Amino acid sequence: MRIPAEWLPVIRNFEDRGVQAMLQAPENARGLLCILAADLCEHMDFDRMVCEPVSFVARSLRKRETDLVLRLPYRQPSEDAPREVWIYLLLEHQSEPDVEIRFRLLYGMAGLWNRQRQEFDSRRVPASERRYLPILPVVIYTGETPWEITAPMTSFMDVPSGLERFQPQFGVLPLDVKGTPPEALVASDHPFAWVLRVLQEEDSPLEQLAGTVADAMRRLGGLESTDPVSFEKALVFLILLLYHRRGKDEAEELVRQMADVRPLAAREEVMAMAKAYGQSAVQTAIEEGKALGKALGEAIGEARGEARGEARGKARGEARGARIARQQLLLMLLEERFGPLPEHVSQHVRALEDTEALDVLAKRLLHAESLEAMGL
Repeated sequence: MRIPAEWLPVIRNFEDRGVQAMLQAPENARGLLCILAADLCEHMDFDRMVCEPVSFVARSLRKRETDLVLRLPYRQPSEDAPREVWIYLLLEHQSEPDVEIRFRLLYGMAGLWNRQRQEFDSRRVPASERRYLPILPVVIYTGETPWEITAPMTSFMDVPSGLERFQPQFGVLPLDVKGTPPEALVASDHPFAWVLRVLQEEDSPLEQLAGTVADAMRRLGGLESTDPVSFEKALVFLILLLYHRRGKDEAEELVRQMADVRPLAAREEVMAMAKAYGQSAVQTAIEEGKALGKALGEAIGEARGEARGEARGKARGEARGARIARQQLLLMLLEERFGPLPEHVSQHVRALEDTEALDVLAKRLLHAESLEAMGL
């Protein structure tokens, strides 16, 4: 079974991109809103949802590339035509919560409105006719440490008494996956909620986790015919989660139990997917381990060579460091200009050994309007 190219970055960086990949499918995004705000969810047309780039957010604030922007119609019975809204999602998985999460949200929301303002400017829309889209901020936290996500911005500000009311205030829809009671998490009975239940139980004893996985697979079965894209993304997420969290042996056992829940004709498909994605996850872990070992070996070798006064080794190390620095800077600038980069572009830049070639690309960036114009 061939793995689609869109999943390769997720396999290599599952911690950051796993949940994000799931939520790019309409029914999974609907499932999230059903958990957080069922009253709002019923007005949103997820069938016409569009994922938008997040290049408007400064790289320093886009922690681990986990931001996600969804644009979709919002319908009200009293109105003939729907209006559009943005859902701005921040996904936090680190063990220690980000106390400045509201600052990141505010910065991102302002970036969205600024992008819309630029679009109005380019189309010469009169100021009196401009209507900016409302934004629904959402934070999903999968870490272990309890976190009061709804704390106001003033909680990390030194605000004199009487000035609190002048500081930015806005509501947030928070989901603390590990901190939410299981019955509350799956109250909607949406398949996506049951996938999150597996994430919630990722460190539980094997038998307990197996029961939760089986429950999730039973709920996912109904999604296969109505939204096969959302079903596939959720299924691949579960497979990758098990291989990343439980190791190869336990993951294979859990996948077999996942397959047993499926109709007989569909069991082989689950096993084939698990074999392809699971092997890729294991191989990625092995390659990362080898790369780390090689990097440590090179660092030790360079340190020893420098200590012995070997000028040649030192020069090689300095040249390699300069090249890597150029590569990192170019990737950062490309992403600031064009948004998240396709994997083949990142690989191409990292593979360039010639510093002059890197400098040529940096100069093209001054005037190029697209990656294609850059020759990438």
